[in-house]
Amino acid sequence: MLYDSHLDIFLKVAEAGSFSKAANDLFITPSAVIKQINLFEKNLGVTLFERSPRGLQLTAAGRSLKRDAEGMIAVCNEAEFHAKEAMLERDDVIRIGMSPITPIDILNGLWGSILSKEPRLHYQMIPFDNNKASASRILSNLGSTIDIVTGIVDRKMLEDNVCSGTVLRREPLCIGVSRTHPLSLRSSLKLEDLEGNCLMMPRPGHIESIDRLRTFLTEKHPGVQIEDADIYTVEIYNQCHETRSLLLSLQEWSGVHPMIRIVPVEWGYDVPYGLLYAREPSSSVLRFIEVVSHITEGSF
Repeated sequence: MLYDSHLDIFLKVAEAGSFSKAANDLFITPSAVIKQINLFEKNLGVTLFERSPRGLQLTAAGRSLKRDAEGMIAVCNEAEFHAKEAMLERDDVIRIGMSPITPIDILNGLWGSILSKEPRLHYQMIPFDNNKASASRILSNLGSTIDIVTGIVDRKMLEDNVCSGTVLRREPLCIGVSRTHPLSLRSSLKLEDLEGNCLMMPRPGHIESIDRLRTFLTEKHPGVQIEDADIYTVEIYNQCHETRSLLLSLQEWSGVHPMIRIVPVEWGYDVPYGLLYAREPSSSVLRFIEVVSHITEGSF
């Protein structure tokens, strides 16, 4: 571990808001948590929490550290993984990134054909956290620790993240609905069903095909209350469930959250979906892309 393990305890306490709750999550005693936080504060020379009978509050220093800690941990974990991978580096290994928001379902059912057409390649599935701190960095550094991820292949997004992409199919834009919401019982939705509901969707300026849908809704269906969402994470799906808001989504993401049902919408909007990889991929990655593209021609 390249970073101080006290960071993990600090984040757990900051999220839980109390030493005892953090201790339950960490499976240690509250006194052990307090001792570790006190030691961490002493080593840093700052006070991270204000203690009072009403509970814990982050100090200015604590809030600052919390903002930076997740990114620091993600960078350290990636650096450690990269160092270990370098010991085993091979030119014929394709490293495919996986997270709840970037499942590899689009490749399911293709592996038999892929292996028969290109038996010389080998594959590693690399899990990663799809959060603000890591997602953009991973896309901008494809070919470093991860060679390929699945996702929306949009021109603007590729430009922003300095990566390339190959479209394998068009994915209809759908709506994610909490299973406690009446609309979750529908087999499909019409535009009028969305009226009066809050619809969370990606901020404008990042995905052109979604921006076109935003413009259509704003001009033709102003009764749909659009709420901008940051990068999609599991937390966004939690928010969708807890607030009973609607969430612009894809069938590919149906496994992200068990309490969110993905329902088709009769509006004719879709996005290009496929594989994302480095601007200058290795010859093995190029061969993999070529094989998958050939297999999927006309198969979807």
